[in-house]
Amino acid sequence: MSMESIAYYHEQLKNRSTTVSQSLEGFLSRIENRRSLNTLISMDFESARQRARLLDETANPDFSSLPLFGIPFVVKDNIHVKGFANTAGTPGLMGFHPLEDHSAVSKLRDAGAIIIGKANMHELAMGITSNNAFSGAVANAHDPKKIAGGSSGGSAAAIADGQALASLGTDTGGSVRIPAALNGICGFRPSSGRYTQKRVTPISSTRDTVGPMAKTVPDLALIDRVISGDAALPDLNGHSIRLGVPREYFFAELNEELTQATEKALERLAAGGVTLVDVELPGLSERLQKASFPIVFNELKALLENYLSEFKTGVSFNELITQIASPDVEQVFRVLEDPQVVGKDVYQTALDARHVLTATYSDLLHQHRLHGIVFPTTPLAATDIQSSDESVELNGQSAPTFNTFIRNTDLSSIVGSPSITMPCGQTEAGMPLGLEIDGVIGGDRELLAVASTV
Repeated sequence: MSMESIAYYHEQLKNRSTTVSQSLEGFLSRIENRRSLNTLISMDFESARQRARLLDETANPDFSSLPLFGIPFVVKDNIHVKGFANTAGTPGLMGFHPLEDHSAVSKLRDAGAIIIGKANMHELAMGITSNNAFSGAVANAHDPKKIAGGSSGGSAAAIADGQALASLGTDTGGSVRIPAALNGICGFRPSSGRYTQKRVTPISSTRDTVGPMAKTVPDLALIDRVISGDAALPDLNGHSIRLGVPREYFFAELNEELTQATEKALERLAAGGVTLVDVELPGLSERLQKASFPIVFNELKALLENYLSEFKTGVSFNELITQIASPDVEQVFRVLEDPQVVGKDVYQTALDARHVLTATYSDLLHQHRLHGIVFPTTPLAATDIQSSDESVELNGQSAPTFNTFIRNTDLSSIVGSPSITMPCGQTEAGMPLGLEIDGVIGGDRELLAVASTV
């Protein structure tokens, strides 16, 4: 049975078309039959079945007090889940079993969710292809030769392939939104600090966040409500929404099919009453460059050292990095030795650039009375796994893979604004394309309401 949304699944339970145990078996058999996609690093089917049986014994379940009743989740393998190893996709952490859930995971469980397993990912969440030399490449749910995107590739591909109904990933530069877009599902990056980063293998205290993925925006809104405790969405309609269209930077150098799909989407929004305003963010490219990588490089080592020690992983920082399997991730740690990349002055310059970016972005939204800005999530659709480690082809030119795919997702990761991607058509070859909306900093529920209307 194909389950497209949490509301649909709950309707099936209410009218007794299925039970939690029966539907769970459908998801588990899908995982077994589609092992070649390599979406999960570890699974615990027996615990999931026990949980399903317990839920089935609940007489007349109250879906308002258990809003995720029976919903099968997968969780990225850098977010702590009690009962599972937390490998972060790297050999050095294979033996690390956290003693407690991340708070978002415990809230999901309290709301009735079933955790099936831990999702495959780019090693240590430091890349956007999810081609992991240790745990293997995650394949795209629409074409197994294509990348799933990263670093939360397994979390996205599992949902797109019908192996679970929802998932948690993490997003530092676009790692929830990019794989969601490339697999044709919805992904939400909440405002920085909205969900705790404690009990997550870290990269950047400034930029990291946990974020949910699902087939629909209402599902994301429900999951966010469970995790954040926030109330129902504000009531919006198309005629009350104002979105900025930042063409100069976000629409430059797009794949032609993506340009066409995005323009059609904008036409439909305008026809539905949404006010679209052409806007610019002056100096964006230069400021992103100053803030983006330097913030991560200057926060990474100390954060990881503290994490490895605090959670008694049994692994030192040096032991961890000497066991890294993926060449691109190994390269990141080599860069940390360069005084031109890591240092007090470089870090301060990066934080200053972030401060200016944040102010510029907030001023733009305020000046034009915007709910957010709208643009293509990525400049192109998923590319071949075999050839995408270092570069991709974009409009006949070779372009660096990482910088190309994060180009449009990077801003919200730096300024800390909420951001959401949703499907926006497909290429002729059937590969999904994504449309992103970045909202007002702290306006998470408003953004989810906007996206729901869109």
